[in-house]
Amino acid sequence: MTDTRPGPADTTGTAIPAVDEPGHQQAAAQIRRQHPDWVTIWVARKGQYFAYPLFRAPRGTALAAQTPAELTVQMTQIEQAAGRHQGKSPDTGADS
Repeated sequence: MTDTRPGPADTTGTAIPAVDEPGHQQAAAQIRRQHPDWVTIWVARKGQYFAYPLFRAPRGTALAAQTPAELTVQMTQIEQAAGRHQGKSPDTGADS
């Protein structure tokens, strides 16, 4: 018998079954594409998505959420607090 309990929702709001490991990995990859300034992973043992900023943020900033949608809301809040625009890298300022 398989586990048919609903799992986390993807960023479109549809449920990912708890046993759909590839679905969770795909959702994490989609978040990484939308937020390239973050390290984003799915940890199956915890049943959660985690994100760590690659930009200046308060020390120890680490996010965790049950769903991709919850995680992206948190990521956007941190980006806004840091004065960043969602999904954009800062200008390197390299003048050639």
